[in-house]
Amino acid sequence: MTDFTEFKRMNYFKGFFTTADDWQGEQNYHREKLRLHNRGLHTPGVIRGIASCLRVRAAGGLNLEVLAGAAIDGDGNELYLPQSRLLSVTPPAGAARLVYVGLRYREAEDERVINTANPEYNGFKRIKEAPEVFVSESCPDNLTAIELARIDLQPGAAAVADAADPAAPGANQIDLRYLLYSGAVSTAASSGRLPPDLQERLVQLMGRTRKDFAALNLRFPSPSCDDVRQSAITIEMLGRAGLLGEGELAALVASLADVEHDTGQELGAIYAGLAGTSEWQGYSDSVVSLQDAVLSGLTADILARQDEVAEAARELSEVVLTVPLAAAGGSQTVSVVGDDGVVKLDASASHGFGGRTIALYRWNLKESIAAPVANAGSGATISTNGDETSVLLDASGAQASAGAAIVKYIWDKK
Repeated sequence: MTDFTEFKRMNYFKGFFTTADDWQGEQNYHREKLRLHNRGLHTPGVIRGIASCLRVRAAGGLNLEVLAGAAIDGDGNELYLPQSRLLSVTPPAGAARLVYVGLRYREAEDERVINTANPEYNGFKRIKEAPEVFVSESCPDNLTAIELARIDLQPGAAAVADAADPAAPGANQIDLRYLLYSGAVSTAASSGRLPPDLQERLVQLMGRTRKDFAALNLRFPSPSCDDVRQSAITIEMLGRAGLLGEGELAALVASLADVEHDTGQELGAIYAGLAGTSEWQGYSDSVVSLQDAVLSGLTADILARQDEVAEAARELSEVVLTVPLAAAGGSQTVSVVGDDGVVKLDASASHGFGGRTIALYRWNLKESIAAPVANAGSGATISTNGDETSVLLDASGAQASAGAAIVKYIWDKK
């Protein structure tokens, strides 16, 4: 960080004689003001929309190309790369290793002036700001140096390539997932942004959480189960946008844990057979552990406990509930007087197997497949005087077959 301690600018007046130190002080005043602005109001990272945003891509063999762009470091320095730079990586001789492509602020004196008559007045006319692009086995801290890419380099690799799947780069492929973009400092980032490794871990974890709870909701639907999915999607999007610090993450996961707790309670109430399983108990215990971790405020511990909750939800989604078996008891014959009778359904002789209690009976009511057949009686011819007359419909000659009773007549009006 800079050791600048106070702001003093030039105060010009008539007859004021300036020296090189005066002009140097004047430049430092404006440069430190700019750095203060960048440190206080912007987060370190690559600046969007400038040239090609410092994108790293394969350039054939073991060569890499860093395209033009700009960034801001943790000291407020503006790092501007006007033209592409080429780099090379060297494959390891032993085990695989991660190599990082980074960018750091550098200055260099330029345009030297030689005064042969007065050598004491020799010097450089310019200070060139020339950021250094480098390859290292040490991960840039995104403060003094900005990470642009990383590569899981394998022994004997003959070439590096752009990632076939940017969301899951393979060995010897350029991994851009940990690239941070500069943004405005806001309340959302008041506790500091998550380190790139934790940010990526959070995004992957929330993606898994929504998938595991989707599987759980498919098997055992409940309102809160779907709420967990929506919460995980929200946290995943905030994580991808780089808007979460450790304080904000703890607060969001605290709300998520509350909904996950409600999910367990709902499932136990809706699906009685589920509440007695070891998977349901394991899920409940994992949620309690997550709530304890949230109180500690340790991000790594919070993510580990949420991972356990997602795993428990997946295991719970695979539980198979069997319908309780029961003995229906002996058959009963009911005699009635007349055509109709009231029958009292009695299941007192039935019992459940395995010590289970029968909570619901379903009676098999046997009904006729077809409507009763009836004889409509003999036809009748009616003579009337005039075009209209009243007709008395008489069905006394109709008779139902098989001893059934006719309770309704439908007349065919031709």
